[in-house]
Amino acid sequence: MKVLVADPIAPEGIEILKKSADVDVKKGLMQEELSSIIGEYEGIRVRSETKVTAKVIEAGKKLLQILREEHGVVLSGGQQKLEGKIFRIGHLGWVNEGDMTTVISALKKALPQAKA
Repeated sequence: MKVLVADPIAPEGIEILKKSADVDVKKGLMQEELSSIIGEYEGIRVRSETKVTAKVIEAGKKLLQILREEHGVVLSGGQQKLEGKIFRIGHLGWVNEGDMTTVISALKKALPQAKA
């Protein structure tokens, strides 16, 4: 699995991701550039700087349903005008390495299904 880290995160977070995926760190991407390279990745890790739009991830709603129903993983979707257009990995509380590994493993299985 190949993951793009598009916003600043702690080096420890990148190391955790690298245990489960091939990771590229490319910060400061504009929408056009992000849209042109996102097809190379199965996942993207952002915080609040990078805007992941429907153009970037078209299968968001279907992907959330597959993750929830088949893998027991619940991710947050977009709100208001972004509803059904994006998904977010993260919590307001503590997220440990096991949580991230579970989400990444589920994404590896669910992404091909969502593209179908």
